Amino acid sequence: MFYVEKITRDKTMHNVFVQNRTHNELAVINANEARLSDTADGVYLIFKHGQRVQGQPGQKNFTVERFNDYAIRIDERSSPASLNRQAIPTEQLWQANNNADSAELQKRIAIPVSLILLSFISVPLAQQSPRSGVYGNILIGFLIYFSYGNFLRLSQVWVANGVISTWLGGITVNAFLIAIGLVLLSRNYGFALPIRFFKRIAP
Repeated sequence: MFYVEKITRDKTMHNVFVQNRTHNELAVINANEARLSDTADGVYLIFKHGQRVQGQPGQKNFTVERFNDYAIRIDERSSPASLNRQAIPTEQLWQANNNADSAELQKRIAIPVSLILLSFISVPLAQQSPRSGVYGNILIGFLIYFSYGNFLRLSQVWVANGVISTWLGGITVNAFLIAIGLVLLSRNYGFALPIRFFKRIAP
């Protein structure tokens, strides 16, 4: 809980009252002035000329501190070493050994692969049966696209957290989409088209 009586034009807060609860202990800060300070490791609220009372409600062992300057960090800033992975070159991601970089690489590869696979799915969906409704295939296509996108992002999160391996996260979702495409082809053309295809590629 934070209360300020007034803020002047130089962004100085006057007659500040702050109540903070941590680990079942209550801390109350009263200060004549306070100011926000933006530093390299976060944003701090700096109090001037006040007191801080800390203790557990219902007990008498309270700690009272008087201060001239007291600071509280209210926003932690990420370390400058944590570079945005979207700016890392792909060649560097290939050589990386951590899960987060592998997930970013999987995300970049998934974009062109998804365009190819979704185009493959659109071919049997475009063959509309006269008995089916007008919006039947549109609804199926939307559900496939929505589910594929969600599972793809989920697999990338699992790879980043180390739940599954990189190759499993990159292959499973795409293999599932290929299986759906083969099922749709079989529905429209029967099993003759897949059998004919495998006969052509067979030695």
